Amino acid sequence: MSFSKIVPFLLLIVSMRVEAQPPKLVVPTGHNNAILEFAISSDSRFLASSDIDGVVKIWDIVNGFELMSFTLNRGSTILAFSPDNRLLATADDKGYFDIWSIKENKRLVDYYADEPVKGLSFSPDGSILAFIKGDTSLYIYSIQKDSVIASGLLERGGAKLKFLPDGKKVAVLDWSEENEKTGIYYFDIETREFDDNGFYYKHGDIIDFTISDDGKYLYSLVNTDSGQIRISKIGSDDTLRFNGHSLKPTQILSSDSSHIIFTLASVFKKQPGYRDSVTLEIKRWDLVQKKCTDSLLVKNYGNISKMVYQKHTKKILVIYDFMEFSLYDLQSFSPPEIRSGHTNNLANIFYFPDGSFFALNNNGFVQKVNLNAQPVIKNIFKDVNRGVLYGSLTPDSTALFFRNQADKKYIKTLNLKTGKITTFLKYDTNILNFRISSMGKICVLYNNLNDTSDQQRVTIYDIYTKKIIADTVDKNSNFSQFNVEFSIDEKTVFFTHYRYDTIFAWNFAERSFRKLKTTEARRGTIIALKVINDSLLITGHAMFQGFLIRNYKNDSLTLIRDSTVTQYEYFFKEFLSGNILGAAGEKLKTIEIDSFKIRHEGLNNSSMINYIGSAHTKNIIYTYGYDNIIRFWDIQQEKHLYSFIPIDSSDFIITVPAGYYQTTRNASKLLHYVTKDLKVITFEQLDVKYNRPDKVLEAIGNTDTALIKSYRKAWEKRIKKLGIDTTAFRDGYSVPEADFANRDAIEFEQRTGTLQLHIKGIDSTYKLDRFNIWVNEAPLFGQRGVNIKRRNSNNLDTTITIQLSQGENRIETSITNVNGTESYRMPLYVNYTSAIKQKEMIRFIGIGIDKFSESQYNLQYSTKDIRDLAQKLKEKYKDSIIIDTLFNEDVTTQNVKALKQKLLQTTENDKVIVSYSGHGMLSKEYDYYLSTYSVNFNKPEENGLPYDELESLLDSIPARKKLMLIDACHSGEVDKEDLITLNATSDSLIKGLKPVAYKKEGHLGLKNSFELMQSLFVNVGKSTGATIISAAAGTQFALERNDLKNGVFTYSILEAMQNNPVMKISELKSIVGKRVEDLTKGLQKPTSRNETIAVDWRVW
Repeated sequence: MSFSKIVPFLLLIVSMRVEAQPPKLVVPTGHNNAILEFAISSDSRFLASSDIDGVVKIWDIVNGFELMSFTLNRGSTILAFSPDNRLLATADDKGYFDIWSIKENKRLVDYYADEPVKGLSFSPDGSILAFIKGDTSLYIYSIQKDSVIASGLLERGGAKLKFLPDGKKVAVLDWSEENEKTGIYYFDIETREFDDNGFYYKHGDIIDFTISDDGKYLYSLVNTDSGQIRISKIGSDDTLRFNGHSLKPTQILSSDSSHIIFTLASVFKKQPGYRDSVTLEIKRWDLVQKKCTDSLLVKNYGNISKMVYQKHTKKILVIYDFMEFSLYDLQSFSPPEIRSGHTNNLANIFYFPDGSFFALNNNGFVQKVNLNAQPVIKNIFKDVNRGVLYGSLTPDSTALFFRNQADKKYIKTLNLKTGKITTFLKYDTNILNFRISSMGKICVLYNNLNDTSDQQRVTIYDIYTKKIIADTVDKNSNFSQFNVEFSIDEKTVFFTHYRYDTIFAWNFAERSFRKLKTTEARRGTIIALKVINDSLLITGHAMFQGFLIRNYKNDSLTLIRDSTVTQYEYFFKEFLSGNILGAAGEKLKTIEIDSFKIRHEGLNNSSMINYIGSAHTKNIIYTYGYDNIIRFWDIQQEKHLYSFIPIDSSDFIITVPAGYYQTTRNASKLLHYVTKDLKVITFEQLDVKYNRPDKVLEAIGNTDTALIKSYRKAWEKRIKKLGIDTTAFRDGYSVPEADFANRDAIEFEQRTGTLQLHIKGIDSTYKLDRFNIWVNEAPLFGQRGVNIKRRNSNNLDTTITIQLSQGENRIETSITNVNGTESYRMPLYVNYTSAIKQKEMIRFIGIGIDKFSESQYNLQYSTKDIRDLAQKLKEKYKDSIIIDTLFNEDVTTQNVKALKQKLLQTTENDKVIVSYSGHGMLSKEYDYYLSTYSVNFNKPEENGLPYDELESLLDSIPARKKLMLIDACHSGEVDKEDLITLNATSDSLIKGLKPVAYKKEGHLGLKNSFELMQSLFVNVGKSTGATIISAAAGTQFALERNDLKNGVFTYSILEAMQNNPVMKISELKSIVGKRVEDLTKGLQKPTSRNETIAVDWRVW
């Protein structure tokens, strides 16, 4: 293949001359604890969600990308968008409410109400915020005046309130002593009184309500056996009644249609095992027809807490299993699509002196992580019982004691070298937690008294003799299962009281428990405990009650040093090298233990801190937050060094403060950037500059210069392959800008097959060269786009009408200046639903050649490969497939090029699959050719089919789902600079000629820099929009096997079709790739020349 003929990949670089604030890298963490609340903006663009940890996230609701995140650290949070969607109000049960500017990501109002805030509602003009304080007060707060302007007393207020459309009154759900029912009552802001036009129902309490957009109707849900729905005209006693659900109704929603409402009902059932059962019922009601018109019943596992109607996509959003969002399609009332984060919840982290650490995650993996090695993550063990909950290392760090989710009565041992599991201890009741002493002599168990009792007991177990030393019942559940400490000599073990400032001790010599008396006034609950030396221990206390150092000798706790509450609003987390490591929320400090003076402060973890520990390197500590990110800090320099983010089972992302990152190929596709105006930029445009493993290794202090050099060379190969001028990486370098000027006016749901796009672009420094539009990653104007260089202009202003594909359309545009610098591509998403569903056709082009004019090069199974594929696809698609084939003598360059006319007859909804099976050859210049019948095998440029000609079949055709399969030698990409020819070997069963390999370079078995580039980075070059899967790498043969009666690559595809009724592109690549490697014992490894990144369509 001639790389010089490929259009250079034109890339936008992150440095922006016109945008002072660069785009922000967003890692797909999602929520890592129970989601309690969410809200949707009125334009259905944003979704805000909050969890039990006080983490608030804002999402782009159409494409599911996270836009921003902040932590309140104040418990459960409720949310409300302002009508103009510029502001987000948050409130919590601690009495705080805040108002945030969404685009500025800035807190504008920080208000303390001194009682739990239970409800929020903006006035229609966004100038006033109503909220319920405690149980009995309604407050009206003016944002402009930053003060409460009115209030009213409630009898027993609920958490539901809503402004009427005129903004003069607020409807509130409240209990009435006079009516002895919960009803809806209206508070007049001007008179500061409740009027007499409330509504209640004598047969049951109203449990939820909403108001129509025009303000004329009140929709309410009544707690009766039949779950009644009541529709009443505001100010009138006339009502319309429906008997609602067989399940208990919980919520009622209005829609964008005045006569359509939705109701939610659910039933929760306690289940033995991992999850509890929830049955969910959603109903759609037509108020004109006066009946339920659609119903959806879903039996699931997890819990449903709330639903919101999404006007933009006509879907209902619910929280599923507390931590995932489900979108229910209300057009078809189909089952949901689930959206969630990708990071692993870590149960524990164990750090080793060599710089590696073991991570236990709640998906059941025990993983070794070494940032200085390849692979970075190594899966030691996969626990099929969903989660290693608690763990403790052996003294020599060779094994891990653990207890998992299912086998709660067992402590098992995992050998960290071999992965072998053995049973260490089986107990008679569930083990809640355990701790192993540092010398490995003692195991302390915290367990249930029996399987039905709420009482707990502490059991002390001798590991060497495997005998119980002590077994003490905790009648009042007094001992905290998390605070267990051993004395330095391990002759005493300490336990903290669950609720109070009390410490108990077990003395092994005396064989008894004793309560250590305190010599000072009690503090708050002990939440952290650490033994400092053979006489002193330190305790950290809840509710900002500071730290205490005490002498624990004898039978009392003698106060040695006390921190002042006002000075240290940080709770104790860990003790390290004479310093206390403290954290409050997301902030971190170190405090000198001798003087209690603050040594270091100002470190912000960006997420509430769960763990702090030593990285066994001087001054280096790590923190692990609620966002599932492990951050490493130089505590002496008060400097954030780098962050490690585990993704799924084997993928990861490492980021450094300078913006660079290292990541696995799969994880990189999950990254995205957000501009200052909250537009999303997918990762591929910025990946080339910031995906720098070499710079990450330097930042984390790696001293392996050869490894760093190898990574740098791999990055340089990538830059050269994509044709990028790195001078564009400089700060201040001119970058053009382009977008759809009518973006905000384009509805997500489209009913017509065409869409008008108004494109505006500008580069104030350089003239423009061309522009293009992509739909689902397929370029509408070919790889090169539309040439506008002759206009000699810095501006572009044009309107283009495009054809939409059925279903979701991911639309992008960009302009490129004469220097080859491209603007940001910011995806626009629309969903096209045709009134009459258009038929999707499959066009299969098969080219097979195993007979040649030079017969000594004949193959055995190439034509059979194509016939077998055609037959299998015909069985799958029946009358929806059109098949065209070329075999043997008919395989000429002219005939292959003529196939383009057939592909131009496809439509936007069609799929195209092109498959080639035959010889693959490299010329003396290492350009890639495919065999024709009359090819000169010694000089393939004579009558050979250039690879570019085969790929060009897929360029500029209407079909957007395009797949090419090449079963030929050397069909993967090659680096022409580093290739050398090897001596030929027997090629009786190979689809190629002269074997080639890369020059040796690197050390410790590292790959050639080109191969390393392929393994490290996703191919982000924009081409035809097709996925091209090659049977072998550029230096490998593609094998045929007599026992398979096919080429190995084609056989693996046929096998996948047989075993998988449904398969997407990503699954095809994964399954076939692994199967070919297995069948050839690693001699042949399929690769991708090109691939779609965001679009993963179904092949069959």
